[in-house]
Amino acid sequence: MCALIGPKLYLRNRSNKETKDTFRQLIPKNDHVKNKDRQDPTSVLTLSSTGLTSELKSVGYVCHTIIPELDKYSADNQVGMFPSSISVAIPSYGWIAFLSYDVKTSLSTLYKARLHSPVDNSTAIGKKLKARDILSADGIIFLTSDGGPIKAIPFTNWAINILSKPKMKKDDYIHLANQFQLSSSGTVAQIKERLDLYSSSLRSKYRQNAVEPDEIHFWDSERQPSFETMVCADGELIYAARKDVQEIVSFRVQKDGVGLRGVNMQEIVKYGHSWQKIFSMCLCKGNIFLSHCEGISKVSLQTAECNTVVQLNDEPCMLTRFGSEILFSNQKRASVWKT
Repeated sequence: MCALIGPKLYLRNRSNKETKDTFRQLIPKNDHVKNKDRQDPTSVLTLSSTGLTSELKSVGYVCHTIIPELDKYSADNQVGMFPSSISVAIPSYGWIAFLSYDVKTSLSTLYKARLHSPVDNSTAIGKKLKARDILSADGIIFLTSDGGPIKAIPFTNWAINILSKPKMKKDDYIHLANQFQLSSSGTVAQIKERLDLYSSSLRSKYRQNAVEPDEIHFWDSERQPSFETMVCADGELIYAARKDVQEIVSFRVQKDGVGLRGVNMQEIVKYGHSWQKIFSMCLCKGNIFLSHCEGISKVSLQTAECNTVVQLNDEPCMLTRFGSEILFSNQKRASVWKT
C-alpha cells in the first residue's frame, strides 16, 4: 500500500518489497517543501511526474491522505477558521490582507496576516465593514461598498498619519515641512513644533467638518461623491465608478498628514442605467475593464472609447490582470475565465 501524505509519499508496512524499492527510486527521501513560506514547487513536480503517476496506477490500491506534515494545528490555523474569505490583496512582501465575510451580519472583517505555510500572525485591522472588495497601494488598504466614500485603512504603520511617525531624522522633518508648505529652517525642535501646530490645526478642521480620517475626503466638493468600486493605478492615481452620477472618473490621492484628500477629479466616461451597477474594475494595457450587469466592457484611457468584450446577463464577475490578459471569476457559474 502507498500513502500520499502532505507533499510526501510514504510506503506502509503492508507494501511489498518490490513496491517499496520502486517508489524509493521515484521519490527522494528528502522530497518535501524546503521553504514553507514560499511553497517550493519541487515536491509538486515530483509527485505529478509521468513515471510516478504511471507506477501508482499499477499498484492497485492507494490511500490518499493530505495532512500538514510539518505543521502543528493550533487555534489560529484550523480549517474553516475563515469560512468566507471574499477578497485578498498583497500590500507588502511576505504579507497579505483579506476580507472575511459574516453571512449573519452581512459585514466583513479585514485581516492582516503573514504569508507563511499555513498563514499565521492573523490580526483584525478593520471590523464591521460593508466592503466586498479590497485593493492596496503604498501601504494602504482601500475599500469600497455599494455606494458611499472610499475607506482607507493603513496596512503599514504611519502609512496615512505620517506626522505621527516616531524617531524621524532632521531630513525627514525638513521633507515633511516642505511637503506641507511650512518653513523648514531652524533646529529640529523648531521644525517639529511647526509640524505639531499644523497637525493640531488640521485635526481640529477634521472634527469641525465631521470628516472621518479613514475616508478619502474631497475638500473642494460641496457634496461628497459616492463610489461602488475602484482600481489603483499607483499609490496616488485612482480610477473609480461614481454611483451618484454614474461616471467612471480618475482622481489623485494626497496625504495631508492626518488623512487622505481626493483632488483633481476628472470624468472619463459616463455609463448608462442599463449597466445598473459596476461590480469590478481592472487596468490593462491603457484600458479600464469594467464588469457590470450586461457583461464586461473595455474603456480606452486615451480616447474614452467604450466596447463590449463579453456579453453576460446579470452575472457578476470580479476582474484581475494576469500578465497581458484579464481573468474574471463568474460567481453564478462558479468558474474562472479569461479574455
